[in-house]
Amino acid sequence: MGSQNHPLPIPSTHPRHSLPDFSYEEPCHSLPDLWRGYRKHFKKDMAINSLVKFWEDFVGPFGFHPLDNMDDIPFVEWVRHESDNYNYHFHKNFVPVPYVGNIEEARILVLMTNPGYAPSNYEEEHPPSLLVREELKTLRGQRSGQWCLDSQLSRTNGYSYWEPVWKQIAIDLTKDLPEINMKKAYDLISRYVAIVQLIPYHSKDARLTKRVLELESVQQARQWIIRDALPTKDLIVVRRKRREWGLPESEKLVLDGVPRSKWLNRSEPERIRTALRDIIEIK
Repeated sequence: MGSQNHPLPIPSTHPRHSLPDFSYEEPCHSLPDLWRGYRKHFKKDMAINSLVKFWEDFVGPFGFHPLDNMDDIPFVEWVRHESDNYNYHFHKNFVPVPYVGNIEEARILVLMTNPGYAPSNYEEEHPPSLLVREELKTLRGQRSGQWCLDSQLSRTNGYSYWEPVWKQIAIDLTKDLPEINMKKAYDLISRYVAIVQLIPYHSKDARLTKRVLELESVQQARQWIIRDALPTKDLIVVRRKRREWGLPESEKLVLDGVPRSKWLNRSEPERIRTALRDIIEIK
């Protein structure tokens, strides 16, 4: 395990070896660009001032960012769930999820640790699916809104986790603003709220060792939040790993939530609702 080769080789029929050939149930005329459009010769001497730009160097669709040195970091290269004994291992054969939603357009950010893992994740992404397409569009900044609020993806783990989290916010918005129905409330949340992960790779649990926190993708996420997001966004809700995010003091930060709870709590829901109402009034 870890950085060593897995005893079961990835077969030639694995989706990594036939990416241009698969199709979706609905037409997607720009689908080939999801891979060919990635920059393969990004100038490393230029300042990477955008998290989206950093992820342009990821050739995908599955794997780790090329600047992430995974030596001494445990991971698995499964193409299907094989064991329940690797809770702290990252899963290589998924699309990385450094963020959900359009982080350039969003006005509110929710900071988490990393995307979780369930055995059904392999069924969701293998063979490549609509979920994979939407994750890659998000990665490249080509999708407006959170895919985890897309009803077409209602059977995915991401939707099952986040839709209930946002539901109460949506209900409260309809009470505060009678002209807003549930669909409009969900649309506002999807567009103006984005989720940012400290670590972009799936695992059941996350052990934040020094090596993990040294990953370039982790450093880029932290730098983008501190340097670009904090001065420009309306609100940043730190749900997980407050110390590891390393944020300076700011009135824009919401830090009082109970991190072990899945649900937004304490001042988190009201601060998000207030920020969304302000956005609606400005619009």
